[in-house]
Amino acid sequence: MLKKIIDETPITKEAYDKAIEPCRNMMLERNERYGNSIDIAKTPSIIDLCLMKLVRTRELPEDDPKYTDEIQDSLNYLTYILMRRNKWNSL
Repeated sequence: MLKKIIDETPITKEAYDKAIEPCRNMMLERNERYGNSIDIAKTPSIIDLCLMKLVRTRELPEDDPKYTDEIQDSLNYLTYILMRRNKWNSL
């Protein structure tokens, strides 16, 4: 039998929403501050930004506040790609 490495995290709508809320708030705040600059970047460039942030995350200790910021940024970049695809798919 495999030993449990980490405690199980219940995946519920409420837990998901709670995890996503800070990402959404960060995105809205930055969009208000800097404008909708993501529309000028091509999808491969956005993926490169996301990969760069994920590599940075691997180099940080988990208790570093930047760790969470990098994860949230990565999620937001991937969400931009989904938003763009949904926009194009609805045309």
